[in-house]
Amino acid sequence: FMPASLFPSFSNRGHELVAGQPCYRVEVMRRCSTEADQIFFSIASGIPTRTIGTRKSPSGNREIYSTVTQYDTFDGLTIATRIRQTMQDFNTVHDVKNHIVEINGKIDSSLFEPPADLQ
Repeated sequence: FMPASLFPSFSNRGHELVAGQPCYRVEVMRRCSTEADQIFFSIASGIPTRTIGTRKSPSGNREIYSTVTQYDTFDGLTIATRIRQTMQDFNTVHDVKNHIVEINGKIDSSLFEPPADLQ
């Protein structure tokens, strides 16, 4: 979940409750950002339950809260299938629901061009 190529640094910031569930709060720094994100991992399961990310906008920095409300298992992999994103400054809520998950499906090469460093 946290490859070093995406998150060059991360540190444990303690424990917090997320939706009544004890979680580790881990601060991560993305390679492409100067702002740290917070990822909350369930202590019981080890899977992420919430993230808090700060993103720049024309009107200043904005925090985006993403809370996973449901996980399902596909081909033995636990995948987030319902996520609620909240931008409190704008009173905006996005509910994301993944109904179909295909693991290692075929992708028509004409639809996908990998980055140059992966070719």
